[in-house]
Amino acid sequence: MRKFLSFLGTGKYDPVYYSMDGKLSSETGFVQRALLELWQKQNEIPDRVIIFVTDQAYKEYWEKLRAELEVLGVTPEDVRISGVGREDALWADFGIILDCLDKGDEIDFDITYSFRYQPILAMLVIHLARVVKEIRIRGIYYGNYVERVNGVAPILNLTNFVDMQDWITNVYAFVKSGRAESLSKWVKEKKDMMARKNQSSPPPRVIVAERLANKWNQLAENLQTCRGLEISRSAKEALAALQQVREEEAYPAFNPLYALFDGVEGRLKKMAAGDHIEESLETVQWCLKHGLIQQAYTFLRETVITTFCLTEGYDYRNKDEREELNELIRDTIKVIQGRSSLDNFQEEQQNVMRRLMEHAELLMAFQRISDLRNDINHAGYRENYSKSGKFLEGLKRDYPIIAYHLRQLRQKVKQV
Repeated sequence: MRKFLSFLGTGKYDPVYYSMDGKLSSETGFVQRALLELWQKQNEIPDRVIIFVTDQAYKEYWEKLRAELEVLGVTPEDVRISGVGREDALWADFGIILDCLDKGDEIDFDITYSFRYQPILAMLVIHLARVVKEIRIRGIYYGNYVERVNGVAPILNLTNFVDMQDWITNVYAFVKSGRAESLSKWVKEKKDMMARKNQSSPPPRVIVAERLANKWNQLAENLQTCRGLEISRSAKEALAALQQVREEEAYPAFNPLYALFDGVEGRLKKMAAGDHIEESLETVQWCLKHGLIQQAYTFLRETVITTFCLTEGYDYRNKDEREELNELIRDTIKVIQGRSSLDNFQEEQQNVMRRLMEHAELLMAFQRISDLRNDINHAGYRENYSKSGKFLEGLKRDYPIIAYHLRQLRQKVKQV
């Protein structure tokens, strides 16, 4: 249901013409009348018109406002609020406004005559209702009577401030969690709203946000499903989409918002650096930062195998060659632990294993993370399983060891 919400105050209501989107209302003392008249010309009348009034405002202006709206064929509903500045009264008013909203409502909110704290109260109600009641904001309006010229006052559409709040929330969610579902949902809501308004071409902010959401989702999915060969490409695409947001300046006045991008942009650059070992190590760091513990173990273990493949001349993309070297790593660890002997292996295998044994500290760290990764992957269904806190502890202990040795090995790799 589409609802129009507005406040009625006790100030002066001098007649003026209001303009919005190049259209002019008839002369009126009430911006509510102007908005409804302008919407009526576009066949966009709300289903319900709800006016929040104090007892004093009702006594002074309610009948006048109602009479003007009834001329348009609109019957407004008055909802009493206290307008008192005590904390208990503020929360009571908050609840009254929230109760006027139902799940899935589409809201136009006029804050022209809101008083003191009421605009903030309205924004908080909107923010909560969008989460718990899934309402959608069509517009937030302010009749700027003070800036009138030749008897014409502009009506400002402040919806961009809601959009900015969404950008902040959604970008922050991705920066902190590595997930972009909320941004995707915002894009879908914007496109659905435009379709209902019969707008054929989405504004630039929606286009760049959709591209960014798609690329971030692809990266997130590749990380969550441990698609090691896809990370670099998807990180490059996500980085390009992020940089396009900056370049196209979907919100030129929102430059402070882009500070949120700085940290994630730096990490994406490292994940798309063109050096497979460094990209993989940064991927592990990303997983650690965003709580992807199981993925961090998998990526870290596989990065060790990949690095040894590169140093020993194996094709790290070939499943059979990769498994062959992985088996040699396991056998070398057994030799280091005294559970096996080099004499049990062919000369060519011994040569590889001797070189692997030069990195005993790395191999033992590899063994530890392999064991913990298996514990996670088998859901702890094993004897002597680890408690949940051991997994992050293990990564923090062994990642620095592994990263140091892999970077040393990287110097032996001519081309990664």
